[in-house]
This record gives sequence, C-alpha cells and structure tokens, in this order.
Amino acid sequence: MEAKKHFKLFKKGKQWCCMAIATTTVALGVAAFNAQNINADTVNDVQTTAVASTSTEIQSESVAEQSGASDVALSTTDTIAVSEASGVNSTVASSAAESSNESAQSNAPAASQSTSSNSSATLPAASAEASSAAENVASVSSSVNKEVADSDVAMTTLSAQAVKNGLVTENGNTYYYQNGQAVKDYFLTQNGNTYYFTANGTMAKNYFYSNWGHMYYFQNDGARLDNGFYSNWGHTYYFQGDGARLDNGFYNNWGHTYYFQGDGARLDNGFYNNWGHTYYFQGDGARLDNGFYNNWGNTYYFQSDGARLDNSLYSNWGNQYYFDGNGALVKNTNITVNGVAYKAASDGVLTSVNDAIVQLALKLTTMNIPYVWGGDSLQCMDCSGLVKYVMSQVRGLNLPHNTIAQEGYLTARKAVSQAQPGDLLFWGNAGASYHVAIYIGNGKYVHAPQPGEYVKVGYINSYFMPSFAGTLR
Repeated sequence: MEAKKHFKLFKKGKQWCCMAIATTTVALGVAAFNAQNINADTVNDVQTTAVASTSTEIQSESVAEQSGASDVALSTTDTIAVSEASGVNSTVASSAAESSNESAQSNAPAASQSTSSNSSATLPAASAEASSAAENVASVSSSVNKEVADSDVAMTTLSAQAVKNGLVTENGNTYYYQNGQAVKDYFLTQNGNTYYFTANGTMAKNYFYSNWGHMYYFQNDGARLDNGFYSNWGHTYYFQGDGARLDNGFYNNWGHTYYFQGDGARLDNGFYNNWGHTYYFQGDGARLDNGFYNNWGNTYYFQSDGARLDNSLYSNWGNQYYFDGNGALVKNTNITVNGVAYKAASDGVLTSVNDAIVQLALKLTTMNIPYVWGGDSLQCMDCSGLVKYVMSQVRGLNLPHNTIAQEGYLTARKAVSQAQPGDLLFWGNAGASYHVAIYIGNGKYVHAPQPGEYVKVGYINSYFMPSFAGTLR
C-alpha cells in the first residue's frame, strides 16, 4: 500500500514539474510583452500632445486595467499551484494571452493622449507587476520541485527497507530470514526435512551437530539424515527417525540384527559380549544366527538368537557335536557330558565312549587278529592286550597289560546282569581274575579267547559265565 502511495506521489510530482515549467515560460513571455508595449507607449507619449484632462482620465482607466491584468496574472499563478489536471496549461496560456491583449489595447489609446511624465510613472508599475508574477511562478516551481524530491526520497527509503523472508543464498551460503533478520542456532522444518542454521546464521551442510546427548548429521543439501545410513572413515553409522545417531544399540532390518557401538560405528567382523553371551557380527554387520564361524583353527556355532553355543551339545545331520567353554568345537578328544563319556572325531562328530568302544571292538572281529599271549596290536592280541588296545584308541587310557591290574581301573564292581555296552567282564574272583572281555550288549562280548583262535564275539552262558562286571573310570 505504501509502495502504491509513493508511486502516485511520484507520478503527480512529474505532472507538477511539467506544469511549473510551462507556467514559468508563459509568465516570462507575458512580462516581456508588457514591457515592450510599455516602452512603445512611452515613446508615443513623448510625441503626443493630448489634453491633460483627457490624458488623466484615460491614464486612470489604463492603470485600472493594468491592475486588473495583474490580478488575472496572480489568479492564474494560484490556479497553477493548486491544479492537478493537464488542462491547466491551456487555461494559463489563454488567460495570459487575454491579459496581454487587454493591456496592449488599454495602453495604446492612453499613450497617444498622455504626457511624458505619466509614461514615466506607468513603466515602474508594470515592471513591478511582471516581477511579482515571476516571483510567484518561481515559488510554485520551488514547491513542486521540493515535493518531487520528497517523493524520490520516499521511493529510495521504501527500496532500502525491503524485508527479507525465507531462504536466501548470499556469497555461496544459505540463510533463513524472518522479518529481515537472519536466524541463528535455529532448526527449520520444511517440506518434510529438518535444517539447522548455525551460530553465524549459515545453513549447516555436511555437518555433525551434537546436543541433548545425541549426534546428528546434516547432509550436503542441508537436510538432516533421518532413518538412514552414513558411511565414512571405514565405518557405517545409522541415524534414527528423529535424526539421532544410534549408539550402543541394536537395529533390526532385512531379517537381520545389527549392532552400533558407543561411538555409533557399526560392529563389523567382531564379537560382542553381553548378558553372559557372545555374539558375532559379520562383515556386512549382520549378526550371525544359526550358523558356524571358523577362525583361529576352531569352529564356533551361533544359535538362532545369535548367542554363541558354549559348553553344550549340538545335534544336526544325525550327529552330535560338543562346543567347549570358549565356544570351540571339540575334536579328536574324549569328553564327558552329563555323566556320559564321548569321543569326538576329527570332524567333531561325537560318539559316546561306550558306543565307540563297542564299535571298535566289533571292527577288530573282522580283521582276523590271532591270539598271541602278550600281544596288544593289530598283528596279535591276548585278552588283556585287546582291552588295552581298545581303551587306548577310544579313551586314551594307558591300561596295564594284565587282568588283575586292570581291575584297579574300575569305578566299581557290579553284577553281570547290570553290565552296559562298553563295560568290562571278568572271569575269576576279584583280585584273582584270569580272563577279561568287552561287553557289547544283548548278552554278547568281544574277546581274544585262546591260542589258535582269532579275536571274536562270544555269548554269555552258563558254560562260560563271567564272574563280575565293571565300568572303567
């Protein structure tokens, strides 16, 4: 509204300026014309010898008419000062012309009848009238010029006071203005994005901002990173829905679980310990669930919840495996789990010790190993040599090569009817046994019977009944 007002004032000022110039030109022309007529009349008056009374009368009329012309000029000047219409110029010109003609007509007869003294008195009066008219015109022109100048100043002030609002780019930086002032340390939410303007007012770009115990990142376009990943310095970071970086927390997506450490960096190719368990996060940051991990010559298994399997049996593919207290798969050794002895093969497959004993003993019966007293190898064996060999292979025990001495490795003696596969059967009284065999279940056993025979399977019967049984410790 102010701008329209100033524009109107400027337009009117231009009109007034044009009218003032036209008025000044006409007034000066009138004054010059009157002066010429007066000079001419004065010359004529000097040459004229009219009657004094007649001259005086005509002179009085001339003065009156000149006074009327002066009034017309002043009236015309006042009209110019207050008029805003373009038609004023023609009115002024017409009035001035009429005034000039009237003055000329009134002065001409008077001059022919007047004396030189009257002519001398008339000239100063006309000059004074012209001077007064010129002064009035100059005053009007000055007033108009002042208003035009004031209009220009107003327009300049309006331009200088133009108010900035919104996003403005200056010298390569982006600012946000409110009522002409650049905001500072300010957050702006616009078009679904959040922007930050720093302490000096510039929009933060490729910028980390720390506050409220959290870290935020503003991207190259200034928009805060929400629900997105940021990679730098060889690490990956995640910024949540509110823009806060995820620190010391888990992130679930794409069917996987990820862990972001205290500094916000995603854990890749590393172990994480918490809640009494160990977890492994792979190269892409995904937690290893239901899978094996091989390193340092060992194999580890991580369960469906990601926790490493420690001190536990694992069953799959029809086999059993055991992972020790450090999570490593047990291989090539014997272990006891929940009171049951196992033998771990080179691939980690577990076989209970008793089952392993039975299997190996049965295998020997197929190898045609002859009985030889004092033998304990695949070339030849006696009864205690057979037991010594099998227990060495399955359990790693180094038993003495003597039945009575082997009695001393039993946990306890028990009835033959209570024997379990893998237990030992003895013939003879305790401390005086003379024969030993390996029980394989279902009333059968494997032994090296006597010279001339091979390692074979025997059956419990009344004809050759064992005296007692026992389990090796």
